[in-house]
Parts: sequence; structure tokens; C-alpha cells
Amino acid sequence: MARVVLAAVVMFASLFPAPAATATATVATTPPPETVEVYSNPVADEDAGEFVVVSFPRRTNLTEWTLSDDENAVELPNEAVSGQIASSTAPNLTDNLMSLRALSIDGLSLSNGGETVDLCRNGTGSHRTETVDSVAYSDALEGERWRPNGSEWRPLGATERPIVRTDAAKARAFVLPDNPSVPVETLRSADDRILLAGYSFTSRRVARTLVAAANRGVAVRVLVDDAPVGGISRREASVLDTLAERGVSVEVIGGERARYAFHHAKYTVVDDRAMVLTENWKPGERADVRVAVGASSPSCAPRTSRSSSSRWRSAVRSSRSSARLSPRLVAAS
Repeated sequence: MARVVLAAVVMFASLFPAPAATATATVATTPPPETVEVYSNPVADEDAGEFVVVSFPRRTNLTEWTLSDDENAVELPNEAVSGQIASSTAPNLTDNLMSLRALSIDGLSLSNGGETVDLCRNGTGSHRTETVDSVAYSDALEGERWRPNGSEWRPLGATERPIVRTDAAKARAFVLPDNPSVPVETLRSADDRILLAGYSFTSRRVARTLVAAANRGVAVRVLVDDAPVGGISRREASVLDTLAERGVSVEVIGGERARYAFHHAKYTVVDDRAMVLTENWKPGERADVRVAVGASSPSCAPRTSRSSSSRWRSAVRSSRSSARLSPRLVAAS
């Protein structure tokens, strides 16, 4: 009897098989190209160097693409590109303003009073022209770029560096002015480079150390704020002028079109070591106690260096050289 039942079950199963399992595949989709920046109001005369930055997530031939404003439609050049690309009527000027590749286009004139910029893919045959992305802005601020994803104007070259973690490193904490020899000894030990940043700089002792380093072939750069509280003192102007005259690269960062309102960071990169202070580079005052930390790490110093280099480029492009500082920058003292 059991065999008869089993045979019946097998026969039933063969007549009504279970539905086959369906496999689901996840297909990765590439986002469409989009406009990520519009720079319509450069500082240069007649807005020379204005540009539009478009992101192409995958390699794309630009022959079918155009940028259009409220007046003109401009064809993009016959090139295959990927990533973020700037399109400009003056690519030689745009190259000096940013690190992205700049392609040459003709006829695009962006309005400072605001308009809409469309990114279009041209249709052929029965296919109509498609607007892939559209960006609108109003009242362009001079020297700033419109970022549609954040709906904000940002100074050209401003960076947003994330908080990063480094590998294990030796760190040394010390207190100023109790241990003034620590930063000086660190600077004296430089073999290849010194990148020194501060809000103000009035220490003649540190200045002599930097000159000595430059004289033995170390690349030395100093970057300071152009308008500390009370203005640049006569002492600071004298110290910075002396550094510049003796071969140290010195720049002041700030001015009407600066990326940031203040340059308040106080640190130095010496070869592969980074030292961060909470005190300005000035002679010690017993009533002013500050903490500082020095770290030696293959990953820490390069990150600090990149931040310094970014701000250095800003100073070179938008500030005055500190060699013979302008009298109006120097506070009466």
C-alpha cells in the first residue's frame, strides 16, 4: 500500500512541477551627465575665463552635445572625454584658475544677472534633441562659482577637505612658551622642505631659522593672513620683508576676493612631519600658555601639505606679495 501511495505522489509531482525559481540580476546604471559648476563672473576684464563644468560619468564623444544659455547654443568640441571637464571661451585663462582640463568653445557668454544653462544631446533622424540637465542661477557674485547641487555660490578654489584618519604615528605634545625650543629644533632639522602657516608672524628667531634652512637648500614657504586683528604690525612687515629678501617664498592670503575670510591656521610641515600649534609665530609671553602637538607620519604630513599647497595657490592668485608690504596693510605701531 505504501508503494502505491509513493508512486501516486511521484506521478502527481511530474504532472504539476513546481514553478522554476527566477533569478534577479542587479544592473548597475550610470548616472547621466550633469552640470556641476558655472563660473559666469570672473574678476578679469570682460569676464574673460568664464566656464561651465560638466561631469561625464562614462567616456562620451562630445560631438552630439551642446551647452546653451538664454541666447546661444554652443557645440562642444569633437573629443571623447570622461570625468569633469570645463568648457571655456578662454581656456588658457581658465587653466590658471582651476586644475580641471579646459576645452575651447566659441560663442558662450554667460550673464552676470542670471540665466539658465542647458546641457543638451542633439538628436538625429527621428530622435529629437534632449535636454539632459538644466541649471539656473541669479545675480552671479564676482569671483565665485555657482554649484547647483548645493545651491550656493562658492569662492573659486575653495576646498572642503574631509576629516581623515592616519596610520599609527609618534606624537609629542608640548606647551608654549615653556618649550620654545621644540618648534625651532624641528625647523632646524629640515632636509627637504618647510611649509609654515600662521595667522601672524613676528618671531625673528624663527625667521633666522627659516633663512638658514633656505641657505642650505631647503624649500621654504611661509603663508600668513593679510589682515590679523589690528592689522599687520610694523614688526611683522619687517620680519616678512626680511624673509622675502633672503630667498624665502612668502605670501599673504586675503583681500577682497579671497577664498576664505581668515587664514587662522598655525602649523608647519617639515619633511614628513607635521606640527600644529595653537599659538602664533611670535616671541613667547609668559602670560599666554598654549598647547602644540608634533607628529611624524608618512600619511599625516602629506595631507597637511596638500591643504597648505591649496591655500598657497589661492594666495598666489588673489593676494599681494609680502615683499615690501604696502603701507596701508601695516598697522601704526
